[in-house]
Amino acid sequence: MPRFVEKLITEFRAGRVSQAIVLVHAYTDPCWFHELASFAAAICFTRGRIHFLSPYGDATAPVHGSAFFYLGSNLSEFTGQFERLGLVVSPLRARRHGDVHAQV
Repeated sequence: MPRFVEKLITEFRAGRVSQAIVLVHAYTDPCWFHELASFAAAICFTRGRIHFLSPYGDATAPVHGSAFFYLGSNLSEFTGQFERLGLVVSPLRARRHGDVHAQV
């Protein structure tokens, strides 16, 4: 994940990626999670577990919660689509409005 996050941010900054949604386990302790969170326009922390279908139709679900990271400028569209899946927070909006006070 660290290499993927680094590459995604590099490509986004260079303008070669205009939008991205990244689905990950909601493990908040790795450095890459915080790097991506500090760069994302929004994060959706899912309510409950999301389910996947295998190519054979078998339903599976991860044993941990998930998070969708959004990079891009269509924050309202992302929020409108993903708020039904869970809590959508916007670190970027909070930073712009001075709502983030804690430093780690």
